Amino acid sequence: MLFADDFVYDNLKYTTTSDNSVTVVDGKRASGEVIIPFDVRNKNKVYVVTAIEHNAFEGNNSITAVTIPSSVSTIGYSAFNSCKSLRRVMDASRVTEMQGFEYTDCTNLTSVTLSGALQKVGYRSFAGTALTRLVLPASMKEIGSSAFEDCHQLTNVEFNKGIQSIKDHAFKNSGLAFLALPESIKEIGEWSFEGCKSLKTVQIPQSVTTLGTGAFYYCTALESVVISSTLSNFNDRTFNGCRNLSAVYYLGNSCPSLGQYTFADVSDTFGFYVKPSVLSALQGIAYVSDKVKDSFPYQQVSKYTTFSRPFDVDFTSATGLKAYIAKESNGRTSVSLTPVTSVSAGTGLIIEAVPNTIYQLRMADNAAHYDDNALRVSTGETVGVTTLKLKEDITYLYAPVELTTDKVRYEPGNTVIFTSKYVLPINAKVRYLHGNTVVKTDEIGGKQHWDWKVPADNFTGYMAEIYVADGIAEQTLATIGVDVSTEWGRFPRYGFVSHYGSDKTPEQVK
Repeated sequence: MLFADDFVYDNLKYTTTSDNSVTVVDGKRASGEVIIPFDVRNKNKVYVVTAIEHNAFEGNNSITAVTIPSSVSTIGYSAFNSCKSLRRVMDASRVTEMQGFEYTDCTNLTSVTLSGALQKVGYRSFAGTALTRLVLPASMKEIGSSAFEDCHQLTNVEFNKGIQSIKDHAFKNSGLAFLALPESIKEIGEWSFEGCKSLKTVQIPQSVTTLGTGAFYYCTALESVVISSTLSNFNDRTFNGCRNLSAVYYLGNSCPSLGQYTFADVSDTFGFYVKPSVLSALQGIAYVSDKVKDSFPYQQVSKYTTFSRPFDVDFTSATGLKAYIAKESNGRTSVSLTPVTSVSAGTGLIIEAVPNTIYQLRMADNAAHYDDNALRVSTGETVGVTTLKLKEDITYLYAPVELTTDKVRYEPGNTVIFTSKYVLPINAKVRYLHGNTVVKTDEIGGKQHWDWKVPADNFTGYMAEIYVADGIAEQTLATIGVDVSTEWGRFPRYGFVSHYGSDKTPEQVK
């Protein structure tokens, strides 16, 4: 049976693909905000829209926004390529794999909500766009080659916990400022973050087994990197040209394989920090012998500060510095301190030291693990027999924030009830975002539960971002998606909860 029957409805051209389904084949006459319908009527028959043809909207400079319904399961390559006025995409489709070039060179595209079913972003799918922030859905497994290349304004990507692979050139020349990769990631491809000139810190998790050649080539702002013990081979030029790179912490228990140019053209003060048991073997390699060390410099600006590192630390060589495990007491008005000489990765401590004095700390071969209650210590209270009279005497790392909502999906105008696993810091706030637009901001300090009424407009989704502001600095504690739709399954939930990272910079309590 032949189904090819073309028709035009609301400036979109369709072709029938079965008795009850159609594909959008041409949208070049469309303008403004385009809402692709779930279904469309022609000749008294209703057809479900299941696909968008390749090149369907390519080069259309009149469209400004696109909404894709949950009925769509296929989006062809270059579907919206070079749509120069396109600013926003809300994708509620069932697409699992992007084919490539879908939004390439959409130079004004700043906001994208990805399909909740998406598992792979294709080759150059968003290359050359103006995206500033991206939340990957829980289903995501792979970022394809050059997928976000030349996204110069993309400063923040929230990776889901299931992602496994970042392919070659994936974020080349992007604007990423920090990189927090989940423990699920196994592969970081060649030249994947090349030329990310704003990238300052990187922590490569234990799950990574492949780090490609030139992965961080000429990331000129990169200052420190933590590399897990599972990586034993560093390809040539991995960190070549990282001119501000002063520290790489390698957590392996044996000598890794290094290339001649792995650390070429880095900072003059660069140190390749390893465990004491690995030091002697690396000192025999000519091109790193003057860089490899088993102790690293540490200093603090106040007498007391909180401390945590993503690797085991030995304090025995730091004369005059005292490290404590802290336990809350007296209803959070004071803490009791237990001195320690070494701790395992991620342990929260209080450090007592002479301000602005440089100490040498060592990476420990083996260290005990302690509870991290130091991360929830209040300030201005007693510490043992010492009273901290001024809040400036101590800095504070915020405890993990884990969020849930009372339902998976909401109707426009519904009330969302948020629950935090712990009571939030007293200066905590929440802002509700639709794309990059802040819809509302609320004070939620000291709360564990709060609610928010969703606007009556059916925008299909929001992001709730919990943060604290200390002075002029902000620290994001968690984000979670809020799915709003008028029909079940139209906009799959894209919630993401961020956790405390031990590499985060403490913000001083004001």
